Amino acid sequence: MPLSTGVRLGSYTIEAMLGAGGMGEVYRARDTRLNRTVAVKVVPADFSNDPESRHRFEREARAIAALNHPHICTLYDVGSHDGIDFLVMEYLAGETLAARLVRGPLPAHEAIRYAIEIASALDRAHQAGIIHRDLKPGNIMLTEQGSKVLDFGLAKLTDGEVDVTRTADGTVVGTAAYMSPEQADAKPLDPRSDVFSFGAVLYEMLAGRRAFGGETIAQILAAVLRDEPPRLPVPAALDSLVRRCLAKESSQRFPSMAEVKAALEGAATAPDQETPSIAVLPFANMSSDPENEYFSDGLAEEIINTLTAVEGLRVVARASSFSFKGKRANISEIASQLNIRHVLDGSVRKAGNRVRVTLQLVDASNGYQLWSERYDRELADIFDVQDEIARSIVQRLKVALGGAGSRFVKVATSNMEAYQLYLKGRAMLYKRGPWIRPALESFQQALALDPDYAQAWAGVADAHTQACFGGYLRPRDTMPAALDAATRAVTGDPTSAEAHSALACVSLIWERDFPKAEREFREALRLNPQYIQGRCWYGLFFLHWGVLRSEEGLAELWRAFAIDPLSAYTSGVLSFGLSGVRRFDEAIAQGRSGVEQDPDSLVAQIAFGMAYHWNGQHDESIAVLEPIYTRTSHPWAVLGIVPSYIKVGRNKDALSVYEKFLDRQTREYVPPFILALCAATLGDLDAAFRHCGEAIEERDLQFAAWHAWWPEFEPLRSDPRFADIRRRFNAPRLA
Repeated sequence: MPLSTGVRLGSYTIEAMLGAGGMGEVYRARDTRLNRTVAVKVVPADFSNDPESRHRFEREARAIAALNHPHICTLYDVGSHDGIDFLVMEYLAGETLAARLVRGPLPAHEAIRYAIEIASALDRAHQAGIIHRDLKPGNIMLTEQGSKVLDFGLAKLTDGEVDVTRTADGTVVGTAAYMSPEQADAKPLDPRSDVFSFGAVLYEMLAGRRAFGGETIAQILAAVLRDEPPRLPVPAALDSLVRRCLAKESSQRFPSMAEVKAALEGAATAPDQETPSIAVLPFANMSSDPENEYFSDGLAEEIINTLTAVEGLRVVARASSFSFKGKRANISEIASQLNIRHVLDGSVRKAGNRVRVTLQLVDASNGYQLWSERYDRELADIFDVQDEIARSIVQRLKVALGGAGSRFVKVATSNMEAYQLYLKGRAMLYKRGPWIRPALESFQQALALDPDYAQAWAGVADAHTQACFGGYLRPRDTMPAALDAATRAVTGDPTSAEAHSALACVSLIWERDFPKAEREFREALRLNPQYIQGRCWYGLFFLHWGVLRSEEGLAELWRAFAIDPLSAYTSGVLSFGLSGVRRFDEAIAQGRSGVEQDPDSLVAQIAFGMAYHWNGQHDESIAVLEPIYTRTSHPWAVLGIVPSYIKVGRNKDALSVYEKFLDRQTREYVPPFILALCAATLGDLDAAFRHCGEAIEERDLQFAAWHAWWPEFEPLRSDPRFADIRRRFNAPRLA
């Protein structure tokens, strides 16, 4: 069990947990003798009782104590108290490199600076006869003073100690994605093994993704032994440096970290080649018909999606680019907020079967126009126009093209009316809430004109899924159609990220086939790493949907936020995820940011109000959620407003909301999870369990997502009757 606040280990008083890993838990603590804050690493009792694990613990102490370097965590003390073994180290304020990388890659100059510090630390360790053997982003702390290498728990002393690459039961020790080939293959190690791990870390710092991936440890190790990672979007000399570190044969790597450090210092003085970046702003609708705004916005979004697929070009996601719509911001302000250099702006005039698209590409660093063009075409040529625009932009930004002769843009449909209906449906679906049903109608109208339109089938699936999850439609009646539509979408266009994401969502929340859902999410994000809806739902998959792998889930939500930082939707979903792991202060900040971006965003508003409620700020929660409930009577608002009413003594108001939804249930679908939560909060557990039974009969999507962790469901989870509910629901066992 984790140590509680106030527990004493010798002269050290535990204050808070900082993190946990395979070699123990780390706490912030107070050194009562020297009156300073320290970090205490506690080895679990089962580790302490295991001779091999205790040996590794003692080795870590010897390894760290032997080192004295500004970029290595300093060991203060080693102790044992009531059978608990622990290390006392300097307390480092900051974040791990792993936490930083979830927000995307580091700028090359920043990555090089940290890499030089890490290389220097490893060089010092190697001089002391120590191989780290578990270098990874989670073992590197970034502070105001620079980087610090942590956790020598798997360090190997080169003074004749027996190698323990594998434990007694044959398990490989270390972290698969950063192991050298010889470590993965359980062969003898020397300092060049750390050179390889260092190369894997530096690759991830520059690329924002791991050098070696896979869905299982076996697949990752196979990639380490066999595969070469894609080239980095950095100067060729730096890419070559990383590749030399990652050579499969140790003899082909740098022979020492001192030489790696020298090479990095050379790279630091070389001219920096900036990665091209662009934001595509929403195009102005110059047509007389306001309905054509869907078309002009949709055309800008299609160009964003097309450019996103170009390797070596950083493209701002839709919501962040569209956040400037209707605002009077100049190009330099937009570029500064989005951290990009180039901006594409333009207008669209559509009249009958003719369309005029006028565009300009501006270098925001100096205000110069790099390119402009006007396209006067038949509407039927719109996919050719998109292709020409994308190709011209890529050429102006001097991005290398792979397969330069191939088309950028697929012809999704030959029916232009169906295409316009699809764009209209997507635009409405982005608004969510009451816009979901008209979006569904637009997709269905598009399919009536072109039954083979794969993207429209994906739109139908997403609209059905969002309508059911939002409580607008009955899942039992609707989700089979969503499954059919998603399957048709993938069959019609296996290269569509939207199609695979739609199938992943249906597989997740309706079929509850978690392996299938994960495969489809991975395929969607392989096809389009910046597909925000897919990445957000993938993160929620890990956090809430029976998988309960919170670290991975939160990392995906941070990645979505890094791609689309000005999106109210990504801020809201991230806020909800942070609340799910009880990081309420951060959740409140993210929720507030989302509402500031878009005061009408239902997702951001609900997440903001729920974060307040779960943080015990019930008056603030009511202030956010009560207007939403009064205006929309949305079921999600009830999730926070009823428990908050109870907490501030407004029991009659809480009961009134519950009774109104009971009455509403007699006329239309109301998610039983909402009613169960109300009853449980009001103390009527019999009614709550009755509603749980209704949730099982209705296959309620909210119940499926939230019953296993939602805080207000704790009175039900602790009741013996809940075991029968879980059995009937056939839910996976909680971790």
